[in-house]
Amino acid sequence: MALLLYLTGPYKRLEELLPDMPDELEVASITYHTPAKILTNFLKFLKIFETIKHPELQDNKEKNLFSNSKGNKNNALADITVMTNSEEADPFDAATARVKHNVIDTELESINSFLCAPCKCTLCCTGPSKNAVQDFFEIPLSSEEATLFKLPVHDSDESKKTDAYAENSLKINGKPFYSLPPALYHWKNGWSMILTRESSCPALSSQGACTIYSSRPRVCRKPQVFAAILEHQQADTYTFKNSLVAVWDCPYVRELKQLITDYAAHNETDIIFRENKS
Repeated sequence: MALLLYLTGPYKRLEELLPDMPDELEVASITYHTPAKILTNFLKFLKIFETIKHPELQDNKEKNLFSNSKGNKNNALADITVMTNSEEADPFDAATARVKHNVIDTELESINSFLCAPCKCTLCCTGPSKNAVQDFFEIPLSSEEATLFKLPVHDSDESKKTDAYAENSLKINGKPFYSLPPALYHWKNGWSMILTRESSCPALSSQGACTIYSSRPRVCRKPQVFAAILEHQQADTYTFKNSLVAVWDCPYVRELKQLITDYAAHNETDIIFRENKS
């Protein structure tokens, strides 16, 4: 709604729209109180549309508009190629997908403060149990986040040609990677920490507390519902999937299934429920 108002209105900068926002705004049966204040939190993601509407602003645009607090562009989807139906999306559709992914990703991160942390749940901080079907649990990381963990690192030509779920599993010294102790791997689609059977994250203390909580990875900052509007393929290329992925292992996902389904519907996205451990 805000984007439509900006693109069709007499505004050059997004901030000019804020004073014209109503005190309350109802969209799809949801009432937003003080929408201007809410919108302020997401302006950085919408900035790309300023240069689309006013190309003359291109030379003066701020750097790293889509960077997170650590300046990691890849996590925030800056300077990427978006593919739809095996073809590169036009600039407007690509920008819309990037904004949608970032907004939903940010909203889901805030939900964590109401769920995982207060309940001291560590389900996502441990590998599969002894009798689980899975051999490992994967935690996706950025290259910067991988440095937070003191674990063996596997960054080879072989690892960067495959991924954790390839049919022919990566072997280290003749052994499948998932039969080894927990480690960090550089795959073709990025970094991840692999937690093998009956293992736990090295940042998890014996009392069940996270020792790097203030700087924990983005994937750890939300319950097991993830924005998959854009799916990382390789390098800086993403595919438009327009989905939310909810991991069924999480007790909150089971309890809040209907709310999650409704949230996906309001955002006009598909919802995929899947298990990571079983």
